[in-house]
Amino acid sequence: MDLTRSQLNRPDIFIDFVPIYWVPYIGSGEKIVALIATKPHINSIKNSPPKAYVVLPEKRLLSMMGTSRGISATAILKQSEEFINQRLLEGLDLEDALPPFEGFNVGGVRKGAGWALKQILEAAVRSVSVFGSTEDFFQEEVEEERHTATTREFLKRIQKSSFGKDVKDRFNKRLQPPMANAPEITIDYCHEKLLVQATSLPTTKRQELDLKREAVSKLYEIIGMQKNTAANWLPKLFLNVEVLDSATTGEAKNIALKAQEVIRFYANEQKVGLVIVHSTDDAIEKLELLG
Repeated sequence: MDLTRSQLNRPDIFIDFVPIYWVPYIGSGEKIVALIATKPHINSIKNSPPKAYVVLPEKRLLSMMGTSRGISATAILKQSEEFINQRLLEGLDLEDALPPFEGFNVGGVRKGAGWALKQILEAAVRSVSVFGSTEDFFQEEVEEERHTATTREFLKRIQKSSFGKDVKDRFNKRLQPPMANAPEITIDYCHEKLLVQATSLPTTKRQELDLKREAVSKLYEIIGMQKNTAANWLPKLFLNVEVLDSATTGEAKNIALKAQEVIRFYANEQKVGLVIVHSTDDAIEKLELLG
């Protein structure tokens, strides 16, 4: 898990994206984010293809609308995704990414940045919707890693706790650096001057690459807010080390320990306080102590 100085300076991928809002019950006035549409930004070093994604999973639609309407809604959103994908490939502007059905409208263009498309899409969805999910974007990876303690699952457990429910407005805070055209940053936990981003340890070679990108991205976002705003931030990187207690092989534990030392070194290099957390309760206790 090799983090270099150059990796901390600038992300590889920049995207523009728009939330696509939907009023599932015409006349109700209640709208939800049903899709996002993305295009690579002109400043992106690595280009990702223009693409739309449904961010309302079928299971949520069935829960919200019942079986019959939920199945119909799933079909509508899938057709909308396919229609917009084709139009984007033909050069459609994001502002015009409307599905061919009633009840949809497009929000303003936003920016995202990072080293991995998966991480950028997760941040994009979190920034526009409390109901959205990226699980269906990467279904194969979710199936293969369902037993691992990922950062997303770790944060969800904190948010679902009594502590999380009491301070729910502190999670997934969107902050805008003051520089022109700077992408909005989503912070895992923010309260007053406290900035907390979270990442986790890998136990497999495949996770090692994904979590390397996640750790670099989280450090980059914290450093960016420190350097580009006048606020006297208290930056912290929470490192979830639960896997050290559950690693089933010596190789898995070695991968995790190696990653921990690399993350510790670079957090120290960038003067970001590293907080080791062993469980959800441990993380909650340390968040409460930080204020």
